[in-house]
Amino acid sequence: MRILLVEDDVAIAQSLKEGLEDEAYAVDVVHDGDEGYRTATADDYDVI
Repeated sequence: MRILLVEDDVAIAQSLKEGLEDEAYAVDVVHDGDEGYRTATADDYDVI
């Protein structure tokens, strides 16, 4: 499963990314809504 994580707090984003990757999820992280929108519409994600 591929996840796009949109989180502006870098420490929280890193912690969530590591936890999800430990559970074998593929995770991409962006840090604001505009970047999240661009990334989500440019690629295919199962969860945003």
